[in-house]
Amino acid sequence: MNYYNKKPEEEGAPHWTLSFSDMATLLLVFFVFMVAYSTRKNERPFYKAVNSFRKAIESAPKSIKLTEEPTKREKLLKKLESVINKAIKQAGIMEGIKVFPIKEGILIVIPSLTMFPKGSAELKHEAEPVLSAIANVIKKEPLDVRVEGHTCDLPIHTKEFASNWERYSQRAINVVRFFTGTAVDRRRLQAVAFADTRPVRPNTNEENRRRNRRVEIKIIYPE
Repeated sequence: MNYYNKKPEEEGAPHWTLSFSDMATLLLVFFVFMVAYSTRKNERPFYKAVNSFRKAIESAPKSIKLTEEPTKREKLLKKLESVINKAIKQAGIMEGIKVFPIKEGILIVIPSLTMFPKGSAELKHEAEPVLSAIANVIKKEPLDVRVEGHTCDLPIHTKEFASNWERYSQRAINVVRFFTGTAVDRRRLQAVAFADTRPVRPNTNEENRRRNRRVEIKIIYPE
């Protein structure tokens, strides 16, 4: 068969012309009706109908804002918020956990006392449902996860930890170890300690210091 001599198939009219022709027909019928109505002796109903039509056109929205599809980052943020809130309710005492969108991706802030006993780096059992919920989401996504340990300006010196650097390094490491135990790829995990170098509030009172003592889990979405 010679494909070069084959006659090209004729294409039909574009699909949008069907809707356009319907609309044009309806408008034509409408204006014919208006003209016919205006020839009657009583023209008052005609002008009343025209004015009503004009007001409807003027009050119509000038533009229509289309709903955009949520991005992958937005979907992930909503999913994390949902699973964390559910885990908080199940745990009963997991309070103060916040989830924020940030430039790199998503930030989860957990107060230190929610996760660790005072002065210790061992995870509380009550913290495990929340960390498990986070792990179940992040292990299914191509994400990097950085766990950061932060505290206030009050120094410590114990047999176990010489300073806040050691204690909060160990806390970050223990969160990372928990994630690796739930099958999160260890190559995507980082443990970092900032001690008291990055406070979120001035260390001027106990309430501010309490807020500065925290663990941050940064979920870094690829560009």
